[in-house]
Formats: sequence, structure tokens, C-alpha cells
Amino acid sequence: MSKSSKIKNTADAIQGVVKAVPIYQDMFQPAAKETGKNLETAAKSVRLALAPVAALVWGYDKIKDYVQTTLDAKLKNIPKEQLVTPSPTVAGPALEALRYAGHNPTLRELYANLLATSIDAKTAHEAHPAFVEMIRQLTPDEARVLKYIFERMYLPIITVRVRLRGKKTGFDYYSDFSDVAETTGCQFPALTPQYLGNICRLGLAEFHRNSYIADEQMYRVLEKHKAVVSIKNEIRKRFNVGTVVVKEYVGITELGRQFCKACIMPKE
Repeated sequence: MSKSSKIKNTADAIQGVVKAVPIYQDMFQPAAKETGKNLETAAKSVRLALAPVAALVWGYDKIKDYVQTTLDAKLKNIPKEQLVTPSPTVAGPALEALRYAGHNPTLRELYANLLATSIDAKTAHEAHPAFVEMIRQLTPDEARVLKYIFERMYLPIITVRVRLRGKKTGFDYYSDFSDVAETTGCQFPALTPQYLGNICRLGLAEFHRNSYIADEQMYRVLEKHKAVVSIKNEIRKRFNVGTVVVKEYVGITELGRQFCKACIMPKE
């Protein structure tokens, strides 16, 4: 079987998956059973709000075209005898997920990389079925942050702590600050602590508390960041006390390395 035929077979397998996942048309039907003017107005508002979402849901033809074209490009340098049929536990959920993530270039690229990994006999073992669900639980911003951590193996973070007067202890006022979201062009840099929390929750990275990396310059850059300076000033005005900066870092896990190799790093 030729390389193109194998890739085409994978794309053709989408049809059954796509047809098995219904699009709930009833959300766009008139609210015939509702009584009262207020209820009808609310139903119309809901339909208007949901209409753009329906337009973003990919159909079978669009998924097939995207998969065919993308996999052809990603696997063009792989010998045809090295191409294998992907595991249904990976390919099936990945193709299904493309229906709802295909409109987002960052997320659809992750699914395409995972499919390409699963078709190459030399890398198929790295395409874990759980990765589809992990991609589903990542935002595009989090994918960018994870890629950054993977490429460097660690990410310095700082926590600004309130220093209580006359005591050796304090409490954390702002935790897990990093400028990684700005560096990687994320849409919502202010959500960086939440991004890191979710990535670590998924087991792709982990917080290293009470430990820090040796590069002091990286921490100095964070301490001089305008957001950190603002936080310190806010603490002084609010509590009339000093602050302590706690140095820590986030490191990639073994599972995170496997995920990034299979889903984030370009196959080509």
C-alpha cells in the first residue's frame, strides 16, 4: 500500500467517527413549547449566542481535507514501509476532537502531530491514548507555555510573600509569577499562574517548591518586572509591611516530555 493510500485510509476513517457524534440541532429550533413572552425572548437570545459556535464545528469533509493535507506534509520524509495503521484508541478520539478544536490553529496542530506520531512505526509507541484528553484540557496559551518549558526543561517562578512585622512567618500574596506568557505571546498573560497550575495538574510539569535554579539573573529579571514592582507597592500601602520574594521553578516531567515529543514538536 502506498504512503498516500495509508494516509487516505486514516482520513476515510473519520467518516464513521464524525457521523457517530451528533450536532444538537434542537438548540437552534424555535422554542415552541415555551410559553410567555419573556421565555421566548430568552430562547431567541440563547440561539443567537450559540449560532457562532455551530459555525465553528467542523464537518466530515473539512476534517478529512485537513487531515489528508496535513499528514501528507508531516510524513513526506518518512519511508512508506515505516507507515502503520494508527491505534483506534488514539486516532478515533483525536479525529473526533478535531470537530470542536479544528477552528483553532494551535490545538488542531497538536492533534495533527499526535496523528502523525501514531502513524510512524518508530514513534507510534509515544502516542499515548491519554494525550487526546490532555489536549482537550489545554488552552492554546497553555500549549505555548508548555512548549517553552519543554524546550528549556525548567521555568523560574517567584512568589511575593507578605512579611509580618515582628514574626518569622508571613503569607503568600501572589504566587507563581512568571513572564513566560508575555514571552510566548499568550492572549491572557495575567492567567499565567492558572496556566502553570493546570499544566502541573495534568502531570506534564511539576512545581519544585523550596528549590530554585542556579541562574540568579533569571530571578532578578522577574523581580524587576513592572507587575512584581506593582504588587510590592500594593502590599506596602495595604499592610504597611515589607515583602519577601520566594524563588522556585517549574520542571517538565517524563510524561510531559513524551507528550511534547508526540503532540507539540513538529513531526516534519
